[in-house]
Amino acid sequence: MDVDILPHIGAGPFRHGMPFDEAMESAHRLGRISHRPGAERPPGMYAVNLDDSAFPFVLSFPQDGTLTAVELWRFRVEDADINATFDGLDVFRTPGEQLVSQMEESGHSVA
Repeated sequence: MDVDILPHIGAGPFRHGMPFDEAMESAHRLGRISHRPGAERPPGMYAVNLDDSAFPFVLSFPQDGTLTAVELWRFRVEDADINATFDGLDVFRTPGEQLVSQMEESGHSVA
């Protein structure tokens, strides 16, 4: 699976401002969704766990039910068929110092 990280836009199939029901349709196609008890509807955070890789997306929805944040957590299975990229750089497999320098060389500000 290829996951493009697009700052201020989203990640993978999820886009900021996406309605809750639309995001959940995409989430169900990807894997199992978990949330805290009683949080079947926003507000809340919803983890979308891809089955074999232990790679979650965490989706945040405030009261109005539109997606405001997408978190990616590094997969636990090292040879997982997942490529999370930002501007063509693999953010989880590239060593940190190398990733930062390549991002800066590409003109991105890294704090």
